[in-house]
Amino acid sequence: NKSPPIPSCSRPATMSAAAVGSKIWLSVSDEDAWVVATVIRGPQSGHVRLRRDDAPPGVDIEVERPEAEVAACSIVSDSEPTLAACEDIVGLGDVNFGAMLHSFRLRLEKDRIFTNIGPVLVVMNPYRPVDSCAPSTMLEMAKKTSASTDANDLPPHAHSSVARAYSSMVQGKHGTPQSVLVSGESGAGKTE
Repeated sequence: NKSPPIPSCSRPATMSAAAVGSKIWLSVSDEDAWVVATVIRGPQSGHVRLRRDDAPPGVDIEVERPEAEVAACSIVSDSEPTLAACEDIVGLGDVNFGAMLHSFRLRLEKDRIFTNIGPVLVVMNPYRPVDSCAPSTMLEMAKKTSASTDANDLPPHAHSSVARAYSSMVQGKHGTPQSVLVSGESGAGKTE
């Protein structure tokens, strides 16, 4: 299987994605789509050997890719929150497809289905009940929303988005008109 091309990124000339020990965001053709992979063997005959941090059952954890493909990959920085399950994707040190999908995946594994990208709320449907949508959590969020002096300090949740919109709408003498767009495929849970 041929992997899709990976968009290039800028990096200092001294940094090489193909250097042994480098961690990169690697595009893969399985359910993970993007993964963290470590270079375990530098370029030989135009190819680099990598070890994925994780792989679905039946998928090889070690892969070889052309050196040019690896050179175009984004490098994972250990000093940035790239590998964390960020509440707001804007807080990632390097915003790229791999880092975003990884953060979404980590949050979904912890049943944290709400994630912000700045003012945009992304909701992932786990296709099963989760505590963040339970009546007790909804009541707790409503209390936090009414008690908060700044709606921007609330955690990612539908209640937080509504609180920010409402706050902006009633702020000042005339407020700011607001609109909320809900988008998703059929059966994704938009009504809930």
